[in-house]
Amino acid sequence: MWQVQAYSEKSLRMELCLNRIHGGWWVICSLDFICHWLIPFVLLLSRDLKRNKQKMIWLTCFMIFARCLDMFWLIEPNFKDAAGNLHLAGNVGILAYITVPVAVISLWAAYYMTQLQARPLINVNDPHVEEMLEPEHAH
Repeated sequence: MWQVQAYSEKSLRMELCLNRIHGGWWVICSLDFICHWLIPFVLLLSRDLKRNKQKMIWLTCFMIFARCLDMFWLIEPNFKDAAGNLHLAGNVGILAYITVPVAVISLWAAYYMTQLQARPLINVNDPHVEEMLEPEHAH
């Protein structure tokens, strides 16, 4: 009995994924695979890139962008006319995909910075503060 239920759930998930691939979603699906797996995998094979901090920061930012693309593909509904949401011309609703994350990140950063300014970065009452701040402990 449970095998029939598992098979039906698997076929339903497969049907939803196949619906996503058709239409304008094929581009998003392909970009998701390329950006989320292929490019990071190939780039992280390089030992020189992993030793360069600046390049790793750029790769990390790219991987965060790829994760956002993946989340867009997972969250956006797969109705038959939903592929029209991918076009900028005549579609103001797509601006919400850009403005809402920027607004949430901005609010979080503002709150974080105000909390950071309100507290000392070093424990003032620690007896080892002077010892830690000596030049011999600097890296």
